[in-house]
Amino acid sequence: MIPIVPLYGIVVWFRNMLFDLGVFKSSRAETPVVSVGNLTVGGSGKTPLVMFLAELFKSMDSIRVL
Repeated sequence: MIPIVPLYGIVVWFRNMLFDLGVFKSSRAETPVVSVGNLTVGGSGKTPLVMFLAELFKSMDSIRVL
């Protein structure tokens, strides 16, 4: 079996280099963003957390939930 960690590291390094060189552009959102997630697919509790946060933010008058 081929270890994929070094390959992944090379791909991430190359991607970061393209950002540094300006080939890929980054941008800022106009409004604050809460991002919930990771590389885990399914079963890590992201959806219930997002539902909880949406309800929590809806109860605050100064925050708009989309």
